[in-house]
Amino acid sequence: INLSILKASYSKGIVSLRYDYSIKHIIKFDQITSPFTTQLKTDGYKELLNSENKIIYQNKKYKVIIFSEFDYLIVVMVKL
Repeated sequence: INLSILKASYSKGIVSLRYDYSIKHIIKFDQITSPFTTQLKTDGYKELLNSENKIIYQNKKYKVIIFSEFDYLIVVMVKL
């Protein structure tokens, strides 16, 4: 994701990445996440949810949640 990362954390099998998404009025959510979600699909992840501001993908080992909140784009990866 081609945004400035503001915070990254890891705890108990969960990775959380918070990006500066103050340009959300210029670049839409689906436009900014498309390269990443395309790669997830290529890697065998299945789409569980795709709404205006939230996407969830999952494979046998991981769940990936991407969502927009305030001026942030947040990616959470959970080991199942």
